[in-house]
Amino acid sequence: MSRSLAVVVCIALLALSGQAFAQTNQQAQAKQHFDVAEKAYKGGDYSKAVQEYLTAYQLAPLNGLLFNIGQSYRMSGDKEKALAYYEKYVEFEPAGAQVTDAKQYIQDLKVDVETTKKEREAQETEAREKADAEAKAKAAADAKTKAAADTKARAQAEDAGSGLRTGGYVVGGLGVAAVAVGIAVAAGGSSGAGIGIAAGGAALIGGGIAMYIVGNNQKKDALQKAGLTSYVVPTVAPGFAGVAWGGSF
Repeated sequence: MSRSLAVVVCIALLALSGQAFAQTNQQAQAKQHFDVAEKAYKGGDYSKAVQEYLTAYQLAPLNGLLFNIGQSYRMSGDKEKALAYYEKYVEFEPAGAQVTDAKQYIQDLKVDVETTKKEREAQETEAREKADAEAKAKAAADAKTKAAADTKARAQAEDAGSGLRTGGYVVGGLGVAAVAVGIAVAAGGSSGAGIGIAAGGAALIGGGIAMYIVGNNQKKDALQKAGLTSYVVPTVAPGFAGVAWGGSF
């Protein structure tokens, strides 16, 4: 054997020895975790047993440990995970010593898991419906509160300048009456007096319109400040005085 070939063989043997040692060490660690898991399981500490069995399985993935993990999960109350590991055990170890027991657990757990799932879904549906109802009730209450606030704000805004508007109606009405009297007096032959009375009436009408405009502007400003846009504005044209609805959008 040449020296170079001998070196290669030695390196290969050392590598195999290292792998064997690592594997042996890993198996030893798995055995330690398995022993701890067994002790925890017998002592009723199923949560610890689960973790130790899982660690042992990671170090030495023996199918038989799947049954132990399923047992620990079942005893800890986690039926869904227990069912999953029992099913893995039956799948990977179909001729295993605990297959009969595992199949029985699977049958029983499927019923429990399905029942629990339906109960959880019903609770989630109930919680969702309750949340929706509460959201709708809150939205309705908020809308009612806003409507009440808007009604109050509108009433206050509508009242702004009401005195001037009312006064404008009164003064304007007196002016109209005075104009009518002036026309009647002028028709009776006293044209000078009639014209004077009619002119005074016209002045009253103009004053009434001015009062109404000022009062309406106060109302309009109050409505706009309150976020309400509709208001009444006077319409004045040659030979005509009236009111019209207006607004800003």
